[in-house]
Amino acid sequence: MTERDTTGLVNVDLLPPNLRRLCRVLGARKAFALCKQRGGVPLRVPQRASLEHWLVELLGFDGLQALVDAFGGEYVDVPKYDKVAMQLQHQQVHACLMAGMGPTRTALKTGYTKRHVCNIQQGLQEAMGDRYSPNQLPGQQDLFADLLLPCSPADDEHDFDALEQAAAAEQDQAHRDLVRNIDEEHREVALSMAQGAHDPFGMGKRER
Repeated sequence: MTERDTTGLVNVDLLPPNLRRLCRVLGARKAFALCKQRGGVPLRVPQRASLEHWLVELLGFDGLQALVDAFGGEYVDVPKYDKVAMQLQHQQVHACLMAGMGPTRTALKTGYTKRHVCNIQQGLQEAMGDRYSPNQLPGQQDLFADLLLPCSPADDEHDFDALEQAAAAEQDQAHRDLVRNIDEEHREVALSMAQGAHDPFGMGKRER
């Protein structure tokens, strides 16, 4: 299976300035390819474009020429790809949530922790405010379909968040029942002591 092109899902305006500049020079796809291969390492751009240069295989001759026109003879600090990957991760989580998955199932589908999913969801809501909507990025479920980590068939048959909530409610009810039983027992003991029928230490009643 060929790798899906998710370049169109990245909002270039939210990337660091040096990466935005590379995107303007090369286009997002070629800029991201350069970051994947040389991110975090200074790159010396040749003064002239040549078909023999190793960058031709990565960027094509037109890409190399664009790089030479902008930075010829200079060293360029190629940014790391992590900011792009982080944005894609957030949108991947968003796609699952838009598809009606709860945080638990989204975590299973994407391979993240549930806490991380909830943090991403909260960050998206805070950043987008009223614009945070399942209709904000239509069709993203299909775009990310091949990127989601597979779950077992049984995973798709359950609403894990509903199951967790039911288990929590059952545990809470059991705790309330336990407290009620303890309170009832204490009430009976207190009543027995008041009536002189309860002698927990076997000391008998005191004579006045």
